[in-house]
Amino acid sequence: MTLKVGTTFGPYEILAPLGVGGMGEVYRGLDTRLRREVAIKVLPQDLADDPERVARLNREARLLAAVSHPNIAAIHGVEERDGTIALVLELVEGPTLAERLAVGPMPVKTALPIALQVAQALEAAHARGIIHRDLKPTNLKITADGRVKVLDFGVAKAVAPEVTASDHALTPPSLTTRAGVVVGTPGYMSPEQAIGSTVDRRADVWAFGCVLFEMLSGRRPFAGATMSETLVRVLEHEPDWNALPRDVPPQLVHLIERCLRKDAHQRLQDIGDVRIELEDLLAGRQRPASRPLRGVDTTRDRVALGAGAVAALLVVAPIVWALFARTRPAEALPLRLAMSLPVGVILPMETGHPVLALSPDGNTLVFVGDDRGVRRLYKRALAEPDPRSIAGTEGAAAPFFSPDGAWIGFFDGPALKKVALAGGLPSAISDVTPITVNRGGAWIAPDSVLVAMSPNGGLSVRAINTGRVGRMVDWQPVTGDTAAYAWPSAVPGTPYVVFADNVSDSPDKARVSLLDRRTATVRPLVTGGTNPLASRPDQLLFVRGGSLYAVSMDVRSARVGSEERLLDSIITEADGAAHVAVSRSGTMAYVSGLAVPRERELVWVDRRGAVTPLLAGGRDWSWPRLSPNGKRLAAAANLGANTDIYVLALNRMALDRVTTDPGEDFGALWSPDGTRLAFSSEQFSAATGPEVVLQSGTDGHAQPLVRSTVRGPNVRRGSNWSFPTSWSADGKWIGYTAIRNGNADVEVASTDGLTTAQPFATSVSAQEFGAAFSPSGRFIAYVSNESGNDEVYVQPFPGPGRRVRISTEGGTEPLWNRNGLELFYRHGDDLISVHFDNRSPLEPRAPTVLFTGHFDSAPYGGQQANYDISPDGGRFVFVRRTNLPRPAVIQVIMNWPRALALGKPRAR
Repeated sequence: MTLKVGTTFGPYEILAPLGVGGMGEVYRGLDTRLRREVAIKVLPQDLADDPERVARLNREARLLAAVSHPNIAAIHGVEERDGTIALVLELVEGPTLAERLAVGPMPVKTALPIALQVAQALEAAHARGIIHRDLKPTNLKITADGRVKVLDFGVAKAVAPEVTASDHALTPPSLTTRAGVVVGTPGYMSPEQAIGSTVDRRADVWAFGCVLFEMLSGRRPFAGATMSETLVRVLEHEPDWNALPRDVPPQLVHLIERCLRKDAHQRLQDIGDVRIELEDLLAGRQRPASRPLRGVDTTRDRVALGAGAVAALLVVAPIVWALFARTRPAEALPLRLAMSLPVGVILPMETGHPVLALSPDGNTLVFVGDDRGVRRLYKRALAEPDPRSIAGTEGAAAPFFSPDGAWIGFFDGPALKKVALAGGLPSAISDVTPITVNRGGAWIAPDSVLVAMSPNGGLSVRAINTGRVGRMVDWQPVTGDTAAYAWPSAVPGTPYVVFADNVSDSPDKARVSLLDRRTATVRPLVTGGTNPLASRPDQLLFVRGGSLYAVSMDVRSARVGSEERLLDSIITEADGAAHVAVSRSGTMAYVSGLAVPRERELVWVDRRGAVTPLLAGGRDWSWPRLSPNGKRLAAAANLGANTDIYVLALNRMALDRVTTDPGEDFGALWSPDGTRLAFSSEQFSAATGPEVVLQSGTDGHAQPLVRSTVRGPNVRRGSNWSFPTSWSADGKWIGYTAIRNGNADVEVASTDGLTTAQPFATSVSAQEFGAAFSPSGRFIAYVSNESGNDEVYVQPFPGPGRRVRISTEGGTEPLWNRNGLELFYRHGDDLISVHFDNRSPLEPRAPTVLFTGHFDSAPYGGQQANYDISPDGGRFVFVRRTNLPRPAVIQVIMNWPRALALGKPRAR
């Protein structure tokens, strides 16, 4: 259940989302009775459907509430609303221990006080019979005053479903993270936890030893390249004791060694003993202890674990076998887990691009995360506990891996870039800029990348670092359709590529096709499918209606076998982009949740951020524009095959459709006298792309604003876009964004008849867009990414004059207050206000946040602001989605063919 900002859950007001993970969603909330901020963790729906787990959760919550300790994040209660359960927890500010360790190991004098506080917290909880079971650096926070807070105490045990012995034979429960289940993390779980044996407080002693080792060395004691390798290291290997710095006291090394003994009977039995040792160390009461040496076989830790443990070891045998018998990957044990995201980071849905990519070996997942409006790439080695951001990838979209897994390709606006998985800053893949609107790429050879240039309508090969462009496929237009190619996927070891063909706003019309790169021939494979994936030359995966299907494939004959449905509830966007990725090794990652809705409503928002409904959903509203007198509102909406312009009379709430042509119409502007509309339309340019047209509000007659100079049969579809963004107050000029061959520039044109374009802000190496005339007509605000980020600038019109940067940390969608004294722009969820000294936009004051709210950003990269301000400057019209899906969660399946029983009879 997604909670909207400003709504209430019992006595708690939702202030902001904090994060999402396998166990649910976390929000910052306000206790309206005590006026204190809290953390609200909303648990998955299936928990509420299980009375036994609900009862167990309440029992565990009562136990936790009875543990009052300064190092344990308190639980304030359990709330239930409409079948949804939430834990109300103490809100702890500050970085996690994992974030602190990201900069390097800790000195002994810094680590010891932190370790002591963790041990004290564990001791207090164990005294109440409460086991953490998932202690790790991300569950430890350090406040500004140096106090440690242990998070999620006992919650794992409370929400975990009971697991039967038969479950152990397939998936150890300590590795399973089903909806509503949070259990051990492979790098920190004890041997008995890894093999599915009974877990007691000694598992927390083990995890504590792992954390303390990492604090001092900066390395996890049992780190493997894959999850299977990590588990084998936990069961069979010793830590590299020489990784600990030489200034670590021998007594402390010995303490860690006793915490990390594999036989739980030989391990320290009580965390209280650990606490005493740490207090002695801090007090200077040291005694000699020998340092364990690398390569020494601590035989006592390899003794038999008892008859029951020996039987349990049979469970982990498939994991060990899979590690060493690499020629038989099908024997690997299927594992499932839900991946937690960093706090404050969400998956940006509805971008038109898949957000996931898996390395060919299946060991690393890369995804696009949105951190308070800033999108960047994150990577997580599946054997590691947490994702890490990739430096320099702000604005990234549609990631994809090189064939050797060493590089990640991605789109940054119109640019095509790469970054090394091992680290470093991104660089350009090609000197040639692709079209602004792209739909994915595939690394087809060490020196070649193939990109889909939708709605340009083709596939192009980009030779890395050379800029050579080879046109591979010429798209043939279909009458009445705006389809194109999208989401290419290279078929390993072959000269073939699969891709989505005939993509449009109705994904059911799409099909999966096969491209032979040698001959540039295209043959259809599947009807009614999008987002194809080819991790093997004989198998094709594709998405239809939010479900993932598999078919066998013969690339030579372009034939496929019978379809088999594998998974449901994969988030799929309106244009068919699906958030799923597969590796050659048999690992799959996908984003689960409800389908992204296309319904949006129009709302009023006052200057404090308070929202009032204006026009309910049912349509895909965008680009609202108020008439000069504020009595009418023009907006675009999609009711089926096409997007059209509608006008709403606000006094009687009557809606009229303005455009009826078969093409796309969107982005309307009012003339200053309110008698005409300018908008982007395909009426006169279906073969080249939408262009600006003027239409009378009385007779509906339309004509192009600018006489196009790129007509002809050889002009590619979508290569020439014109998007109106502002009409000058004197009615003489219209500013618009012109996109030609992938480059966006700001141009202006006179409204006195057909004329040619006049450039205003242009650049070969940067994108300029979103022009907005000031009310005086003497200045234009616009967006440029010349600095590397989207920033708002103001420049005199028609010129000459100096350009002044208005935004300080990024900005898009500039819009003027009609009094001419204030400029607005957006940065993530913030609406920013800038006032001017001496009534001159060239002397701006510091930007301030007017309010924060989750409203839809402008489609097509912010070419026109997706909001408007009333004539009196007192309130705004915004667009927001209705029936929001629950926050997306990344699900990972290792050895997915076996886990999903591919090719086996299914129960009816």
